[in-house]
Amino acid sequence: MVATFKVVLFIYVAECSPDNLRGFSSMTVGSGGMLLVLLVTPFCVPSLLANDEHWTWIPGIALTMELIYLSVASMFPESPKHLYISQGSKTEAEFAVRFYHGNDVDMETVEFEYEREKSLMNEIHISIKDVWSNASLR
Repeated sequence: MVATFKVVLFIYVAECSPDNLRGFSSMTVGSGGMLLVLLVTPFCVPSLLANDEHWTWIPGIALTMELIYLSVASMFPESPKHLYISQGSKTEAEFAVRFYHGNDVDMETVEFEYEREKSLMNEIHISIKDVWSNASLR
């Protein structure tokens, strides 16, 4: 479950981060996950938790981490792109953009990029070349 939500977190962070911080924030999520695995893995040796008496702690720790993640993630608004493109809710998308990017964000530029992506998503066939040549989709 933790690994599945980690993938969802990558996508969410990539969509919600400002353009100039997108790579850094995605890298931080990936590196933080790997560091957490490196810190927790030693607890799985038989002399600590991976024995007959304490093996239930391992899934318990994973479940606790999952509950913490879900409780924190539920407080954040949905992805602004999803709200704007899929649901057509411009006011909620603007609230989400201002939440993630700050109040001084240029909403006209953001809406222009979302409209470009929306028009490309309505095309039937989008090639890999189209994705790589379009900064908004890339």
